[in-house]
Amino acid sequence: MAELTKNDQIRHKLAELAKEGAKVENSGKMCSGCAFKLNTEANFDVETVEAAFECTVFGGTFYCHAAESTQCKGFIYAKKAISAPIFNPQT
Repeated sequence: MAELTKNDQIRHKLAELAKEGAKVENSGKMCSGCAFKLNTEANFDVETVEAAFECTVFGGTFYCHAAESTQCKGFIYAKKAISAPIFNPQT
């Protein structure tokens, strides 16, 4: 099996984080074409994936493509996953 490209690794990780974040606290459904859902059109778009990754990891807000004035649900879930104790254990 071929090795995943860097972009493929990132888009898979974004989808994984969104799924994990929804388990932490479900705040509603992600759009059917969400950048944080694996294999959607937005999830294949290199610029969208890079922007989603940068906002998730380095800060910022990633907005929904379907409702541009609201934060993307997938982004919210990914941020929840990153804030979960498994990612930030107490020392």
